[in-house]
Amino acid sequence: MSEPARAELDQLSQVCIHCGLCLEACPTYRVIGSEMDSPRGRIYLMRAVLHGDLQPTATVQKHLDRCVGCRACEPACPSGMQYGRLLEGFRAAVSEPARPLGWRRTVVRSLIRNVLPHRPRLRRALAWGAFARSVVRVFKQRGPLPLGLDSLPRPHTRALLPEIAGTATGRGRVGFLSGCAMSVLFPRVNADTVRVLAAAGYEVVTPPGQGCCGALAAHDGDHEGAVQFARALIAAFPDDLAYIVTNSAGCGAAMKQYGHLLGDEAGARFAAKVRDVSEVLTDASLPLVERKLRVAYYDPCHLKNGQGITKQPRALLQMVPGVELVELGALGCCGGAGTYFLTQPDLSQSLLDALMDRVAEAKPDVVVTGNPSCLLQLRKGTAQRGLAISVQHLAEFLAESLQSPQPSRLH
Repeated sequence: MSEPARAELDQLSQVCIHCGLCLEACPTYRVIGSEMDSPRGRIYLMRAVLHGDLQPTATVQKHLDRCVGCRACEPACPSGMQYGRLLEGFRAAVSEPARPLGWRRTVVRSLIRNVLPHRPRLRRALAWGAFARSVVRVFKQRGPLPLGLDSLPRPHTRALLPEIAGTATGRGRVGFLSGCAMSVLFPRVNADTVRVLAAAGYEVVTPPGQGCCGALAAHDGDHEGAVQFARALIAAFPDDLAYIVTNSAGCGAAMKQYGHLLGDEAGARFAAKVRDVSEVLTDASLPLVERKLRVAYYDPCHLKNGQGITKQPRALLQMVPGVELVELGALGCCGGAGTYFLTQPDLSQSLLDALMDRVAEAKPDVVVTGNPSCLLQLRKGTAQRGLAISVQHLAEFLAESLQSPQPSRLH
């Protein structure tokens, strides 16, 4: 680890005053009850490694890897602790072979770096996953399947997103991030997002050559990989766009940090244009039909804690005539958290169970959210409990609420 990197991380860690207000905000602390599985405890471990008082052993790594990265500790911290930035920086600075990895973490790391950011590879991996699930189920008729096969989504047909959609009617020209996970796992959500933006009066540009935003690489400590993805993504979008719109909370949180990640004006300019889809629709006049539904909204962690966006999605849902908005109460992470359901399946399930208790109690017709891993996790939870509740992305729900919804073009 370079001395400048060590000094920067140490300075970030010193912001923590050990007050403990983060403890109850931390989902893993609430489940495990261990100090070392709280933000305060993890900061203590990272600081000890930075000062040379502790080696990054497998035990240290276990506690750090249990963190879901939800950043719920940040709004709870009175000192303004940038925990997400510290954790990502620490993971990047303390690299292999210093960081011991178990077999599960090694497999997931390979997926993060070699498969997930590349759409063709991800589609092939999902196809193989579906095949493996079918084969294993023949021999294992009951109970959960190994290696997270139960949680893996099935491959979908692709949505044909036009490079330019809609006509700017005073609202401007925006770029749309189609994303890695969204484009492969939820192609209809992407098509619905473009359709709603166009209905709101935006001209939507979706560059066909765009790639990964680098969020997964950054979360995993692959700083150089994240930088390469970020620079390539910036180059893919025209300079004359008013906003860069995303429908993935994790991508939006990462892209809004491009100024810090890249450390230059190009990154800062791009980051200043990034908006979640809910941010650019709140003052739009959408032609919506009445829908008499009880709708619960679940806040994605990287939207609520990473971007401070909570009011806009709810305001949009309440714009739909007839919708009764149901609050689920103060909740933590759903346990999806990118690839967390693969690396920490037991903890992930515990977090999901707590959320589904609230969902079952609220009895909504629809649960709406705004991130791909949250969609996967919530759909898994409703299936496990046999709940007749639809789980949708905000853009998907709004697209179905338009007066003249058009079907997605899939192939």
